[in-house]
Amino acid sequence: MILGQEIIHNFANKHSKIMDYQNLLDEQFKRRFGVYKQTYRKMVESVKSVEAELIQYLKGDRNLNYL
Repeated sequence: MILGQEIIHNFANKHSKIMDYQNLLDEQFKRRFGVYKQTYRKMVESVKSVEAELIQYLKGDRNLNYL
């Protein structure tokens, strides 16, 4: 599961640095990145959530549900 999150994270970082995707129409975005804006946003939010939980875990909070 962590590998999947890393892949999503790399995808999100790479494409967010390339261009401001918010100015694209949904179909333009789909052609450019291979996913729709809503899916992309969910992927980015998922990565942010996992990163926050991982930071908590590494700081010593071992009470996370999925670990």
